[in-house]
Amino acid sequence: MKSAKQKTELLARVDSIRFRSEDGGFLVASISYDKTVEVEFPDGKRETTRRTESSIVGADPADEIAPGLEFRFFGHWQENPKFGLQFSFSQFVKAEPSTRISVVAYLRKNAPGVGPAIGGRLWDQFGPDAVKQLRTKPEETASLIKGLTIERALEASKALGDLVELETTKIELGGLLDGRGFPKSIEALLLKRYGLKAPERIRRDPFFLLLENYPGAGFQRVDKLYLDLGLPPASLKRQTLCLWNCIKTDRAGHSWFPVQVATGKLRESISSAEINPAKALELGVRSKLLATRRDENGNLFFTIRDFDYDENRLAEYVRDLLEEPETVESIETGKAVFS
Repeated sequence: MKSAKQKTELLARVDSIRFRSEDGGFLVASISYDKTVEVEFPDGKRETTRRTESSIVGADPADEIAPGLEFRFFGHWQENPKFGLQFSFSQFVKAEPSTRISVVAYLRKNAPGVGPAIGGRLWDQFGPDAVKQLRTKPEETASLIKGLTIERALEASKALGDLVELETTKIELGGLLDGRGFPKSIEALLLKRYGLKAPERIRRDPFFLLLENYPGAGFQRVDKLYLDLGLPPASLKRQTLCLWNCIKTDRAGHSWFPVQVATGKLRESISSAEINPAKALELGVRSKLLATRRDENGNLFFTIRDFDYDENRLAEYVRDLLEEPETVESIETGKAVFS
């Protein structure tokens, strides 16, 4: 058995739902899957495949897991004191099914116009290749299956093709976000907003997760993802957001900070890259994320533009931040104090 710490993939059919919490936060289901085992034969030991039963535990916020369907689960095996060996998953995607029950259930759920009767005929004609046949050759399939019109076949073909791309995207999102502390619900929200472009949007600049208030997307978490993706640590956008976060998380009760403090705060957050506090402040003011003012003695201070900001207005303030050029013209930030 693999270590509980080792993430693996399990292709399994869901046989029944044992328990599902009302909020989709927890699910327990019975599954069956093919397991390769070593068997002693008269002429020696040989590997063979046996259908094995077990159970899965994990989150299913969109209620996608249903009996009769096959899924690719990503997670690890664990020993439950009461229920024995279970597969704990952190991510899953629908798999193209391979048995009659799962093929018919898959088509009924995902192919418009294909009910149990037509699904059964598709299986009888094409077996485990029924889904692929309908997806890739709809017109030919319609000519061979009683009751399936060309129009329905074309509609089903498109829906099945879109599903393949969607499942691939879900796997990509899981690879980017899984194990980083983001809640499971964030994937569904990203797919709804950005569709198939969601993974590329993250790889280009994950700070949008923070700026658009996605659940669990705090600065530290997103910043680590940013660095792990190999994005430039000295980016002015990152420096500006570092300053914003330092002010936001300050526990000393300050509202306004001398501009000289920006240097120290950036060095605390960005120790391995060259910093430019003046330019970072300039970008923050231009994007309406930060604000500056002088006191009666001419000393310059900075803060979050609306310190008692409403989280729901954060995206409005910084909507254009990620589009700002890395080089900005100087405005009044008192650059001389940094020299």
